[in-house]
Amino acid sequence: METKRDLSFLSGVSWELLEKFKTLIFHRKRYLVFLMFFLPVCLHAFEHFPDTTAGSWEGVVWRFDEADGTLSFSGTGVIGSAFLEGWSQEEGPWGYSPWSHLLSNVKRIVIGVGITGITSGAFAGFYNLEEVVLPSTMHNIGYYAFARCESLDRIQLPTSLSYIEERAFAHGTTLDSVKIPSRVQSIGIAAFYA
Repeated sequence: METKRDLSFLSGVSWELLEKFKTLIFHRKRYLVFLMFFLPVCLHAFEHFPDTTAGSWEGVVWRFDEADGTLSFSGTGVIGSAFLEGWSQEEGPWGYSPWSHLLSNVKRIVIGVGITGITSGAFAGFYNLEEVVLPSTMHNIGYYAFARCESLDRIQLPTSLSYIEERAFAHGTTLDSVKIPSRVQSIGIAAFYA
């Protein structure tokens, strides 16, 4: 004797949806096995994902404070960037550094005592940068170091500074005046070109 099932409670549900549900339940074991293997792998990867707001680069430690938009540096040596080829004369060279992805968020850069220089293009294009604080140990500001920093209007050059390279503050800074320390031996061509 064949028993009829009462399916009246499913009156509004399409058979297609029921088939999909049945398939999902049938394959759930595969999904569980997949999740049991893959989820721990993903969690392990995220644990070791690099912090994009802090790090070190050739002996210089950097940290970005999202609350006030300050990018700070400490340690000894030179703040560097990997020079990128393929730039045009109009745009200037763009450096790559571990903090380059922050260029739209940085409003202030504070460089600690012990840092002696900034290489070419290290902060080029940081268009929201308003202020730079340099240490008493700074000797050299590199080529295009702060070029195209359109909002930069405050910087005090330290008395230890000896060299300001070509186009260091060119193309777009809003610096009204800058006091050049007497120790500066060389200012490159168009260092402050607007």
